[in-house]
Amino acid sequence: MEGVQSLDVTSDGSCLHLLLGSATSKSPSSLLEHLVSNDGGATWSSPVIIDTTKPPPAGMRRGMDAQIAASGSHVIVVWPTAGTDSWGGGPMATALSSDGGKTW
Repeated sequence: MEGVQSLDVTSDGSCLHLLLGSATSKSPSSLLEHLVSNDGGATWSSPVIIDTTKPPPAGMRRGMDAQIAASGSHVIVVWPTAGTDSWGGGPMATALSSDGGKTW
């Protein structure tokens, strides 16, 4: 993964959920990816790209990371978007998964 700008991890029992936000040379907006580990982080699933096209992430950096929470098969991701406040921030956007992060 090229240019990681954002990182968050949460646990739900023995399951770890990792959220990575990155910038790529191929895309002007940030990309969010979700990975799962069921063995304490020794191995990870293949990344699943989260649909962030409406609206895309903006301004992600350490301290303004996208966030993830999980309970059973329900996973939610929240990220900052562009806006008009004093620092260029806007509303927060969300993506939901009800199958453990396989689809968003």
